[in-house]
Amino acid sequence: MKSSKPKCPWSLKFFAAWIALLGMIGLTRAFVLFQPLPLPLQGLPLNWTMIILSVMWGLGLLASAVGLWFRWEPARRAALFLVPAYYLTHWLSLIFFTRASYGRAQIGPYTIFVLLVIAYSTWFLVRRATRRQFQNHEQGSSGSGN
Repeated sequence: MKSSKPKCPWSLKFFAAWIALLGMIGLTRAFVLFQPLPLPLQGLPLNWTMIILSVMWGLGLLASAVGLWFRWEPARRAALFLVPAYYLTHWLSLIFFTRASYGRAQIGPYTIFVLLVIAYSTWFLVRRATRRQFQNHEQGSSGSGN
């Protein structure tokens, strides 16, 4: 007997796993930034702005990933905002706060990478097949379940 609930495609699961990985990276970054500084840098204050931003990105992306996995429409819309904003934040951080020549040399390739990631994630989340998965899931789970 077939289940009335449509199966979640592998592409959506892969996308949700990628978003979850980004969220875990954000939380890991916050944890690392919160650790005590090495001895030569102990007089410097903690960078609370980066810690708070990393926690916010991490939790937001993880919540969106869970929602995408279970095909909740608000999570798809949140991911449409969170993924481009996450990459744009890191791109702006690279532009404004990198002083090393190696980091400056990476701005061009990273700009192309950010544009490709934003284009792919936006295309994936707004394409008809993905939107249909969220609509089918809502229709399949809205029954009374006699």
